Amino acid sequence: MPWLTWLRTRGFAIWPFDDAGVHTAFEVYPSLYAKVATHDSAGRGAHLAQVPPTVLAQRERAAAIASDDAFDAVVSALAMWERRDELLCLQAADDETAAIEGEIWL
Repeated sequence: MPWLTWLRTRGFAIWPFDDAGVHTAFEVYPSLYAKVATHDSAGRGAHLAQVPPTVLAQRERAAAIASDDAFDAVVSALAMWERRDELLCLQAADDETAAIEGEIWL
C-alpha cells in the first residue's frame, strides 16, 4: 500500500480509486489469462503459440522463461495489449466496497 501513495504522488492514477490516466497502476491476476501450471514450460509454449508473431515476436523465448513471475508479466502485458483501448476508459469505482477494498482488472 505505501507504494501506491508513492506512485500517486508521482502522477500515477491508482485504479479503481482514480479514473485511468496516461500512467495508471492496477491489480491483475495473470492466472485469469493463462491457465498454465507452475514450471510448465510445455504449457507456456502452448499458450503462447496462440499469440500471433506480429504481437509477440519472441514467443519461444517467452515460453522458456524460467521465472513464473516473468511469464506472468508476459501474459499480463499481452492481456493489456489486447484490451488497451479499454484500459484508458477505466473509471473510478462508484460503490463503497470497491472504493475501500479496491478491485482487480479482469
